[in-house]
Amino acid sequence: MNIQKATKKAIAQGRGMTRPGFPNKCWLLPTNTPERVIIFKDREKLSKCWNPNAEDLIADDWIIK
Repeated sequence: MNIQKATKKAIAQGRGMTRPGFPNKCWLLPTNTPERVIIFKDREKLSKCWNPNAEDLIADDWIIK
């Protein structure tokens, strides 16, 4: 699915989202907080304020985690 649909679904379900090619099985948690989109590996928070590249924005392989 595209990033907009995945984000809406992740927020509604209280879950994260990812793409099959993300390194180290990382996943994202979209929020409306100052941390914006938080990057996780397993349950460990790695970073905040994820900055997508163009490929991430146009991809249609987003999945809910």
